[in-house]
Amino acid sequence: MKYLLLTISSILLLLYSCKAPNYCQKSYSFNIPIQVNLQDTFYIGDTIWISLDMPNQVLDKASGEYIDWTNFELFFENGFSRKDTPSVTDGDPDFDIVQDIGEVKRINNGYLESFIHTQSTTDKKFRVGFITKRAGLYTGGVFFPIKYLALEQNSFHEERLNISNPDCQEAISNSTIRVNDGAINYHLVDGICQTTWDGLEICTDEYDHFSNIGGFAFVVAP
Repeated sequence: MKYLLLTISSILLLLYSCKAPNYCQKSYSFNIPIQVNLQDTFYIGDTIWISLDMPNQVLDKASGEYIDWTNFELFFENGFSRKDTPSVTDGDPDFDIVQDIGEVKRINNGYLESFIHTQSTTDKKFRVGFITKRAGLYTGGVFFPIKYLALEQNSFHEERLNISNPDCQEAISNSTIRVNDGAINYHLVDGICQTTWDGLEICTDEYDHFSNIGGFAFVVAP
């Protein structure tokens, strides 16, 4: 028994000594500047352009260092919601997509809400247009995919983000997406509340949160 315990201890020590030097976790804090040709009112047939143009050396606000994310495959989820209805209403079907720079595809998640995935080029650029088809009051958003945000979603047993260090679990959980540096027409949706399918009331986020998660608002007129 003594020799068995010694053998098990030796194996565990060997495994630990092999993994420990390569194990690390990093959570970056980036500021993603999105540009939108935003105005209070668009008209049916107008195109709303959403674009990004970032270098491959990006400042990590958490460490104050520049991170090389050249090989990181960057993409976003874009979505629209109607804000002039009593209940929460998906607005994505009210827009046609124009692909200019990068790749775009429309998908559905488990709740049957559509998201538009926008893939940047290797130079961290994209430009996507959304042609308005229906009048109404809308919010739009540019969001990080969930897998970008939480370290626990990216364990060593799953596909990792590989932002800059392939030996680390990486996330960008403290990052922000700012549209037009905060000029986002928040006054159009301030204080608006709607109900979800199960009767829960949700209201527009406070400005600081809404503006840091890539939100913006606009009206589409006939």
